[in-house]
Amino acid sequence: MATSSSPTTPRIVVGVDGSPSSLAALRWSKYLAPLVGAEIEAITTWKVPPALLAGSLFDPDVLEQIARSTLESAVRDVFDGSVQTKVVQTTREASPVDCLVEASSSATLVLVGNRGRGGFAGMVIGSVSSAVAAHAHCPVLVVHGDTVPVG
Repeated sequence: MATSSSPTTPRIVVGVDGSPSSLAALRWSKYLAPLVGAEIEAITTWKVPPALLAGSLFDPDVLEQIARSTLESAVRDVFDGSVQTKVVQTTREASPVDCLVEASSSATLVLVGNRGRGGFAGMVIGSVSSAVAAHAHCPVLVVHGDTVPVG
């Protein structure tokens, strides 16, 4: 996993799965990072379903490529070439909760959307955001909606 360039540099970790909620969290990081002089680490995880491992025709690299493409697209869409802060893009084969909680141990703040790609319609908070908020080693901002402060 990537780490900040300096032990004293604040780092904001953002969970990105390509959902509108995760894009809103990434937009919040774009707003907050310059205020505290933080770097941003945008993280997308992927996991091979065990049922697919049984067949030898499945190529796990495909999931990693999808994850990388999802993350690159999200960063490109949110920052639109106007990156004023360092953005590290990390993809990892791991559960999103495990990865984000681990990353929180050296982060200043973790941002997650309130609902990702999974879950059920009408849920106020998703299982990943709920688990990260409960187990992170730093403050967690669970982003609801897509409004970002103007400033």
